[in-house]
Amino acid sequence: MARYFYYIILLNMALNIILNVPMVLIQNRFNGSITSILISIPLGTLLAYLFTKGMSRFPYQGLPEIFKEVMPGYIRVPFLFFLALMWLAAGSRHPCCNFFLLCY
Repeated sequence: MARYFYYIILLNMALNIILNVPMVLIQNRFNGSITSILISIPLGTLLAYLFTKGMSRFPYQGLPEIFKEVMPGYIRVPFLFFLALMWLAAGSRHPCCNFFLLCY
């Protein structure tokens, strides 16, 4: 049952990217958005590779299990809460969460 909740969240996040990113890129086309796209391709590939290599050191574990091994509780719990809020904000259409967008 929980997977359907994740499906809705991921679908909402994907739709917000599809709807909002082209608008932001068109608005900022004279302020370096094309250059940022060109820089983001190799940088994103490098970061994805490093993340994959890092996660392969902890097979069959998620972030909470990895953090439990390497972090004390007073850092781990607020950091996981922060990550949860960022995940929620990435999928939200509320202007307070998408503070980088001006107005819909």
